[in-house]
Amino acid sequence: MQAPSYSQAQFQTQASHMHQQGSAEKSGRNGFSIAGMICGIMGIPTCFVFVGLLPGILGIIFGILGLRSQYKGMAIAGIVCGAIAVILVILWFLFAVYGFWILDTYYPPIGPEIIPNYLENQTF
Repeated sequence: MQAPSYSQAQFQTQASHMHQQGSAEKSGRNGFSIAGMICGIMGIPTCFVFVGLLPGILGIIFGILGLRSQYKGMAIAGIVCGAIAVILVILWFLFAVYGFWILDTYYPPIGPEIIPNYLENQTF
């Protein structure tokens, strides 16, 4: 059995074709890296209105999907910013619940039943 012989031109053509396929596979994931970074960054300023949870989660997911792309730094930025956004949304929610609990516990609601009693005790 003889090994097939390739000429220099055939070898360069095959190597070029394999390189283009590898680039095409990586470039297909570039969109995930960019989308992950944008969603992660958008999750941070919107976290205070509880809308930041969705872009934060999408930033993490797209960042993980884009880790194999050429733009690995953008994918990591999407994961980090998305995680920060999700953590901020959770902390903001817990802070709001705690604040409402404090208000309800220590400051009784003022309603119409209190006003007549208040007016009766006033001297004009």
